[in-house]
Amino acid sequence: MRIGNWAPGIRVHSSLGIMVMAAASCMCVAAEEQVETKRRVQQKDRGWKLSVISEAIPGKAGTKLRLNIEENQIVCRSEGSAVLEIPLREISQVSRDTDKDYPASRFLMAAATRPSEKRHRFGSKAHREELEARAGLAILSFFASLFPTHKELVRVTWTDEGGAHDADLYLGRTEGQALLAEIKKQTGLQVRDLEKERKEMEKEIKALQQKTGEKSKGKPKVETVPLL
Repeated sequence: MRIGNWAPGIRVHSSLGIMVMAAASCMCVAAEEQVETKRRVQQKDRGWKLSVISEAIPGKAGTKLRLNIEENQIVCRSEGSAVLEIPLREISQVSRDTDKDYPASRFLMAAATRPSEKRHRFGSKAHREELEARAGLAILSFFASLFPTHKELVRVTWTDEGGAHDADLYLGRTEGQALLAEIKKQTGLQVRDLEKERKEMEKEIKALQQKTGEKSKGKPKVETVPLL
């Protein structure tokens, strides 16, 4: 059989192969989207991870919390116990901003500065190897700081029986946007966008600096005559 007789079959099989690969890719993408949607639903049921800075939370209890919206209030829990409850209808102000976190850099720097369990003689081979390892971790920590994770900062002000309170809620970007949407839905408040305001202010300052620079360039130079 000549090669020319194989060409149509090869083209048919190639087309079928491409179709099968495309279908498999679509099925994988769809499956991944279903898994991601299911993961987000499960995460919402368990509560969103967040950190909170507020005078209403004592000490370091504001780290590693989980947030749920229950019975028209924001509830932040630590190991199952509620440490902060914010009534949605008592919120008077809400704003958003962005923040950066450096978990990998902090972890590496903590490992680099962790006290050694063994004390090596100064200048010994073990001592030099330990210093080299610590320096390597410090360098890795520096490079890790160049790739921070971005957080959504939700700042709320509310009033209860104890008076007026403020809280800064640090969540993931998706979770933070979902929380803002729920607050806006429950309260009808307009969310103040601090990030947008900051960028507009920076733009105005830059334009003013450029305008001032152009004016200074256009001014004639004044020659000073020395006094006799």
